[in-house]
Amino acid sequence: MLHWSSSDGAVIEYEPETGALSATGIQKATAFDKWDGEKWLTDSDAQQQQQQILLDAAASEKSVGVSEDNGITQA
Repeated sequence: MLHWSSSDGAVIEYEPETGALSATGIQKATAFDKWDGEKWLTDSDAQQQQQQILLDAAASEKSVGVSEDNGITQA
């Protein structure tokens, strides 16, 4: 059996006779984390773009709601 472990607690084991592969303890903090071959890095640009998209969508929803409320109160 081949066994590999890292300082962050990740363990990868491979059994050549059966082809069984297991990996435990591999952690990814955000949906924007990318493996660079040595460690996880957060893609800050992609994360900021997604946050801006969500903020824009919320502002748009708020604007629509305010417009609808203004139409109701003026009727």
